[in-house]
Formats: sequence, structure tokens, C-alpha cells
Amino acid sequence: FADAYNAALDAYRREQNVRSPDRPIPALQIQDGRIELPVWAYGPGEPRQRLFVEPGGDAVQLFAETVPIGRVALTVLNDPLTSGATIQTACRKALRPRALALTLWARLLACDLFIHGIGGAKYDRITDAIIRSYYGLEPPAMACVSATLRLPLPRTPVSAADRFAAQRRIRDVFFQPDRW
Repeated sequence: FADAYNAALDAYRREQNVRSPDRPIPALQIQDGRIELPVWAYGPGEPRQRLFVEPGGDAVQLFAETVPIGRVALTVLNDPLTSGATIQTACRKALRPRALALTLWARLLACDLFIHGIGGAKYDRITDAIIRSYYGLEPPAMACVSATLRLPLPRTPVSAADRFAAQRRIRDVFFQPDRW
């Protein structure tokens, strides 16, 4: 999967002349026998971390970045009905799909038509390539829809002094949070 993901991302970067390695998203890492998945791992009060797997023998070792967080037998992974709960229990961290993986699975499993805004629609071009390459399917339909709706709310006059006072309060909240 990581190979298909990275190939689709590389093709998108070539087509769009994107030179930054983190735009629009970073590639999945494959190194030293570990493979990054498009999944976040995190615990209560912790920042999210990238999830890696390392196959070995009859099990797969799970890592949050470089820290081992669990081990799952290959026999468990072959049972789609119970593997998700078993993996979640084994790893001691919450696992959540990253954005591209979430929309990929939503498009494959839950939608007749997936609607994205302009920002997300560019990622669906990458998703389309992954679906074609990895799953060997023509991607489900996707639409890019954008609209701006302005509510007819009354405007209140604001003076330059009002703006300055508001900017000062924001600065105080940032630099002197103890006051607030």
C-alpha cells in the first residue's frame, strides 16, 4: 500500500510541478523493515504520532514513530471481522486514519458520490491513483463543490480605536496569559 500511495503522490507532484517533499502531503516512509501506514497513533493528552508496522515471523510489530506499542499475530489480520478491535486492544493507543486514507475508505465503502471542497479535491486526484493502482478499481465518483454564503447580518461601525483595543487584548492574551 505504501508503494502505491507514494507512487500516486510522486505522479501528482510531477503533474503539478510541486518540488516540496511535504506538499501536498508527506510520503509514507519505508525504511529498515518498517513501513509507515496512513494512520495516526495517540494516547490521552499526547500529540498524534505516525504509525509504523514491522513484519516479523508470525506477527506484526506496531510502532508510534520509534516506540513499540503492540504486536499482532498474522492470523488475527486475516480475519476482517475481528482484526480491527484486536489491533486496537493490542496497541495501547488510539488509531485513526489520516485524511487521505479516510476519504479513500469513505469513497470505497460508504459513498455513491463523494463531495469535497476545493482544498480537499486535489487530494482526491491522488486518492484516485491509489485506488486504481492498489485496488485495481476505477475510483468511485467524486465532485468538487464550492460556495460562499454571506448571511445578511447587520454591520456595526468600528472605529480605529476599537480595532487597536481589540488587537491589544489579543496581544495581551498571548504574551500575558496570566491576566486572562
